[in-house]
Amino acid sequence: MTGETYYTSATIPGDAVTGVWTDWTPVCSAATTAPATSNSGRYTQIGKCICAWFKINFTGSAGSGRYWVSVPVLGVYGPDQISGYGWLYDSSAQQLVTYDSRFDVDGTKIGLYRGGTTNYTVGDNNPWVWANGDVIFGQLNYEAV
Repeated sequence: MTGETYYTSATIPGDAVTGVWTDWTPVCSAATTAPATSNSGRYTQIGKCICAWFKINFTGSAGSGRYWVSVPVLGVYGPDQISGYGWLYDSSAQQLVTYDSRFDVDGTKIGLYRGGTTNYTVGDNNPWVWANGDVIFGQLNYEAV
């Protein structure tokens, strides 16, 4: 095929793949008061592509207002740009609910959104009142600035 370049593991340029998995501690913030959480995550960057996962463990207070989660590398912001997906886990009811994530403001954090409902932003009382043992799991794939 004309104009296409194919690489093998022996011929790929050294700067084309630099992805090393790095520990990252995401921050879960809220509109009014941040929830009490213990968080972990890892990410890699290959060129401008960011791949990450995170886990937000609730350890106490649900805080107040809708939630956001910080990202490990500044992302390209676009209105309603989907940046990932994940699961919300209610430990008392042993219930999983899915969500998608989008950059809301400036590429520094994502909002969490549940489809199929009129009250779609995830926060202190949506989809339930968050408590000790509840978890937000997330997977991100987005373009870095």
